[in-house]
Amino acid sequence: SYPDDLCKFYGDSLSRDNFVAFQGSEKSSKTFLLLDVAWRAMLAHRKVAFFEIGDMTQDQIYRRFIVRAAQRPIKAKTIKKPMLVYPDDQGGYHVEFEEKTFDTKLDFAMARAAFDKVQHQKLKSDHSFLKLYTSPAGHTSVAMMDSALEDWAQAGYVVDACIIDYADLVKPSLGAGEPRDKVNEIWMQLRALSQKWHCLVVTATQANRAAYSAS
Repeated sequence: SYPDDLCKFYGDSLSRDNFVAFQGSEKSSKTFLLLDVAWRAMLAHRKVAFFEIGDMTQDQIYRRFIVRAAQRPIKAKTIKKPMLVYPDDQGGYHVEFEEKTFDTKLDFAMARAAFDKVQHQKLKSDHSFLKLYTSPAGHTSVAMMDSALEDWAQAGYVVDACIIDYADLVKPSLGAGEPRDKVNEIWMQLRALSQKWHCLVVTATQANRAAYSAS
């Protein structure tokens, strides 16, 4: 679940059989949103498949999950945690932060303890609720993701949510024509993935600033 207004914003869109895509400019936290959906779905005991297909390496995505589990940065540093957001008199927004200092780096023992806490205190289960698939950009097609889901299903892991980081890095299928046709084919195949597996499919796509005002 999501808190307060964000819960109202999402409504029932993040549910089985749906296809959701976040759109944002470069470096606008698209991967963070996808990781957040995956993490919350996992804590809700939904079986999640996270396809990291080129935006980050396997080690980089592992570090993101480690930070989320430990609720702290990997390096020793002081962080600012946003606690409250409200409108100001100039039509913008004001954010109140809480500072927290970590004097030591996050080591393996601390990371292991964090994951054990998630496993036994939050999930309260010995079963896995997250499968991670990583590949370089442009190497993974929707058909390859579908094949991975088939393999996992045969092993008893039938997904409830499929998170793809992100749609622009999916490899087009053979035979697709013009670039626009290739993009259209990818999006249709992603939608078909949610229909075939009766699961939630969530991805993201990148747009430059000019695209937001285009008619």
